[in-house]
Amino acid sequence: QGGSGTWLPVDVRLDLHDAAGAADSYAPVIVATPTAITVAWHDRSAGLADVLVNVADPIGQSVLDEPIRVSSAAPGAYESLFPVLALLGDGALGLAWIDEEAGARDVAFSRSEDDGLTWSEPAILDNRGGGTHSGTPVIAVSEAHVAVAWTDLRDSSPDEPREDIYVSTSTDNGHTFTDEWRVDDDPEGNARSAEPSLLIDPDLDLLDVVWEEWRHGTADVFRRPQPFGGPQ
Repeated sequence: QGGSGTWLPVDVRLDLHDAAGAADSYAPVIVATPTAITVAWHDRSAGLADVLVNVADPIGQSVLDEPIRVSSAAPGAYESLFPVLALLGDGALGLAWIDEEAGARDVAFSRSEDDGLTWSEPAILDNRGGGTHSGTPVIAVSEAHVAVAWTDLRDSSPDEPREDIYVSTSTDNGHTFTDEWRVDDDPEGNARSAEPSLLIDPDLDLLDVVWEEWRHGTADVFRRPQPFGGPQ
C-alpha cells in the first residue's frame, strides 16, 4: 500500500477474448477519466493486428470480458498497430494508430465519449494518396486543441528511410482536423527525421514541435514553433 491507493492482490489480464497464451498482444497504452481506466493495444488473435480496448472501473478491479475492437474492417483483415491514447479537453478520449486498410500505413484517429465503449468512425489524417508508410503517431492536447504528429515516408522508402515529420491539428476536440503539413524545412526526403514530440500553447495559438534528424550526418535535435493551424 502507498499514497492514496492500494495494490491489487493479483495481476489483471485484459485481453480476455482468447485463451491465455493463444496469441500476441502488444504495445499497451493507458489513460484515466473520472469514471474509468481505458487501455488500448494491438492484438493478433484474429490474424493481422487489430486495435483493441478494455475498460476498467476507476480502481481497475472490474474489466470487460470481451475487449472492444476499434479498427473498422473485419477482424484480422489488415494491420492496425501501435495505438496512442489521450484525454481530450471535453472529457472524451482520442485514439490514434497506424492503419493499413488502404494498403499502406496511414494514421487514423477516433473519438470515444463513453470511456472507450464505443468509437467514432476512424478519420485518416495523412492524405498522401497511399503507396508509402506513415509511422507511429503522437498526440498532444490542450483545452479544445488536439495535435497529432507522425513520421512519413512519402518522399523516400522503407528500404532507405528518410522520413519527414507531418502534423494535423484540431480546435474542436478532434471532431475535425486540418489538412496535414510537413514540419521539417530541409528538402523533402533529404534526411531521416524521427521521434516527434509536441507542445500546444492555446493562448498564442501555437504548436511547438521537436524531433531528431540526420540532415548533417548525425542525429541533431530540432525545434520549430509554428501557427497551430499550419503554415500561413
